[in-house]
Amino acid sequence: MSNLKKFIPYIDDIMSTFYVDMLSHEQLSVFFKDEHAIAQLIEKQKQNFIDSLDDDDEQLENRFRRLGSLHYDIKVPSIDFLKSTNIWRESFTKCAINVIKDPELIIHIENYFRKVDNFMSHGYLDRQLKYDVIDLDVLIEQYSNTINDSTDTLDHLNWLKKILIAIQKKDASLAPELDANACTIHKVLQNPPSRMTAFFDKEHFNDLHERLHIDSRSLFYFIEKSDFPEVLSLYANLLSVYKITLITLGNLTLQETIANLKFNLAIQEEKENIYVATIHGAQHIINNLLNQLSLIKLEIKKHPDFDSEKADMFNKMLSEASELINKLSSVEDINEDAIRKSVYPSINDT
Repeated sequence: MSNLKKFIPYIDDIMSTFYVDMLSHEQLSVFFKDEHAIAQLIEKQKQNFIDSLDDDDEQLENRFRRLGSLHYDIKVPSIDFLKSTNIWRESFTKCAINVIKDPELIIHIENYFRKVDNFMSHGYLDRQLKYDVIDLDVLIEQYSNTINDSTDTLDHLNWLKKILIAIQKKDASLAPELDANACTIHKVLQNPPSRMTAFFDKEHFNDLHERLHIDSRSLFYFIEKSDFPEVLSLYANLLSVYKITLITLGNLTLQETIANLKFNLAIQEEKENIYVATIHGAQHIINNLLNQLSLIKLEIKKHPDFDSEKADMFNKMLSEASELINKLSSVEDINEDAIRKSVYPSINDT
């Protein structure tokens, strides 16, 4: 890479041109806060380039894989990240042709940036995969805990996780089924149950599903070739298609979940209505009985020789029965525990 040291006298102009081009792109300009921040970045990137010219291949790989990871950490989207590396390469090419006027340098530029782009894309991809696997685990857990009995979405989420792990390991043998026609989702789509047909267009969904598998196969082809800019681009496309697929499956799952919730709520509401009607009926019967027993209470008072202890016991029984039926009819949270505690107060103390 010693030939690239010819660029060192022009590095300030190259970096200035690079950042002018970057700022001219609306999507890329948002990553630069102000002129002071840009000046700091220019100095860092300039020094990084100069230092890299003395690196061996291993040092160069470590340097730029770290830089690729950093771009992910600062939330530069992969498509913008790939665009910025091309702009960087073009800045050096323009200098070689228009300023240094040495066309042979272009070969050295291409060799250098082919390595740099590959290492940076590799670093970016590894960092993204790390967090995507974590996010996917959370999503799988959420779907595992859903009240929906359908496993279609969960099956494909687990399929995607296996794809991600295989990419992380750079080992296609760890990948799940890559043939769309042999996938469980494909089998469901060939003869979808009636509950599914109302929620998606079969032909469109088949196309999305097939693209998932095509992109996955292409990913492993380029991993084998160690072409990580292409892998990163395909991975971004895979996630985009997968999100659309998941939304479609998720819409079905959501529709089914809503239907299940409505059904369960209807059952619960019906149970509550039956309970309330039963209690009101019982309350009416009990109140009539208590009113009739009050006549006996009056008769007891007419007989002074009646056992006073038994009279007090009788009065206490009437009061307790009236109190308990009122508590039972006032239960708001209708469940077994609440009902038991309303009529058996001692349960509250145990």
